[in-house]
Amino acid sequence: VLVLFSHTRLLPGNIEAERGLAEALATRPDFAVVEYVEFLDSPRFSGEAYERAFVTYLREKYASHPPEVIIAAADEALDFMLRYRVELFAQVPVVHLAVSSTFWQSVAPLPPDVVGTPLTYDIVGTVEQALRWRPEADRLVVVTGTSSWDMEWEARMRAHVARLPQQLSVEFMAGLPAAELQRRLRDLPANSIVFTPGFFRDGSGREFVPRDASQLVAVASSVPVYGPFATFMGTGIVGGRMASYDAIGRLAAETTIELLGGASPASLTMPAAMPTPLQVDWRQLRRWGISRQALPADAIVHFKEPTLWQAYRRQVLIAGAVMLLQAGLIVALLLERRRRRRTAAALARSEQHVRLAAHAASLSTWVLDG
Repeated sequence: VLVLFSHTRLLPGNIEAERGLAEALATRPDFAVVEYVEFLDSPRFSGEAYERAFVTYLREKYASHPPEVIIAAADEALDFMLRYRVELFAQVPVVHLAVSSTFWQSVAPLPPDVVGTPLTYDIVGTVEQALRWRPEADRLVVVTGTSSWDMEWEARMRAHVARLPQQLSVEFMAGLPAAELQRRLRDLPANSIVFTPGFFRDGSGREFVPRDASQLVAVASSVPVYGPFATFMGTGIVGGRMASYDAIGRLAAETTIELLGGASPASLTMPAAMPTPLQVDWRQLRRWGISRQALPADAIVHFKEPTLWQAYRRQVLIAGAVMLLQAGLIVALLLERRRRRRTAAALARSEQHVRLAAHAASLSTWVLDG
């Protein structure tokens, strides 16, 4: 199985998707799947000359070990495979993962042997949820960068914000140097919310991983920040409606296993889209005064601080048992002490009665010490 990722090896989404993919493939040791992973490194590397060099590299590397299934991760990888598959691996089925529904629709209909579940970014749902928590907000600030990927996301955001409430004004902070961006974010008025997909390059040419860029935005912002990727959780954003990359990888693995088992691509039934549940950071809810009761019942809460019982249940049970045992021993000792005192008092009274009787009868008492 050849897995082609669109972006850099260290992109958090790639790491999570590949982990889910590898773990799910490993559940079928009868296939003895050998997984090879390659990276296009978009958008840092692009252009016709680069693509031709990459095609030559793949063709020569896998000439003696051609893949039985190709997995294309995200838009750029699927686009690359659609354009060069005949030249590379003409008859090999392709499974796509984490391909945006926007790109998927732009290339539909796909060849019959190219299958997968598109990924919908619920931008509108995320912003609407943010407005429920902050109903006084009437300004949305969208932060993007200057790379080709960043500009595609800016275009995607512009298409989506047209569906938002008309009273919500939208400002795009696109392509600013990081220092200038942070300054503007610190000065945002309280009636604002921020949405960012992160960016690969800022206005000064400095390169980022989008997750790191989202952290830069969240740390600087004076208002709540939201995003589209589950890998942003923990960077300081409140959250958003997001798909799990681990689940995306596992679904692609299940499809791949069916193809390796002999199923035809046309026989596979694929989900219409990946689920995008609301995911939130508990610490950010507290920071921005969002109550637990305001969360939808199906929300996924990250980083919630456990109660004493949840965190140390075993230790609490052991400590409780020890305390009960100690209390029992103390009660038993007190009862024994009381019994002994009563016995001693009874003996003392008995001896006094004997002495009184002997004295009254003018008798003497003797003690025989054996």
